[in-house]
Amino acid sequence: MIPTHWSKHTVQSVFVPVTTRRLTQPEKRAATRARLLDAAGTAMARHGYRGASLEAVAERAGLSKGALTYHFATKAQLLLALAAAEIEKRRGRLRATTPDLDLSDPDAAARAIVTGLPYGREWSLLFLEFVCQGARDRQFRNGLTSALELGRVEAAESLESLGLASGAEARRLADALSAMSNGASIEALLDGNAERATALLTRLFSLVLRGLAAEAAERD
Repeated sequence: MIPTHWSKHTVQSVFVPVTTRRLTQPEKRAATRARLLDAAGTAMARHGYRGASLEAVAERAGLSKGALTYHFATKAQLLLALAAAEIEKRRGRLRATTPDLDLSDPDAAARAIVTGLPYGREWSLLFLEFVCQGARDRQFRNGLTSALELGRVEAAESLESLGLASGAEARRLADALSAMSNGASIEALLDGNAERATALLTRLFSLVLRGLAAEAAERD
């Protein structure tokens, strides 16, 4: 029932039709691709690369298998796209959480770095799937290492911008930090305690930053 103090014009002004913009074809394709990758991540983390069929991934995404194969012709292509997307997410988190590290407080700086590298069970399981497939498939390995390389280059550039290392030394340190991060991901999975693995990695990063800052101070 409409309140008696509302006028006809008041009622008309309330019920304004809402129009929504139609998605363009590229936007629709991007949205479908994102749904498929999200479904693939869940399915492969739960059942493994071998156990997650394309039919199951398509069903989880609420799409047909034909829609899936339109975007990803093979399961290997789907896994590689998933790897690239998940790695890019982590790179994005790092860029967002570590814009200006304060090396006067290595513990806080280390926490900021690790904030961008969360060790959830799904990520840890997926990372192992990526590594195992890369060990068996040269083409997949090339694609995976290319995706990982982007993060290592950014890490080396960050070390240089902070004045902690330069050139080949910055790159070696970036590789070492990446290896530490990968190891923590595996430990979190095997130990079943992501918080403990995160605390360990934070402590290791803090020690590394302290050592690098001390060396930089000696050079100056």
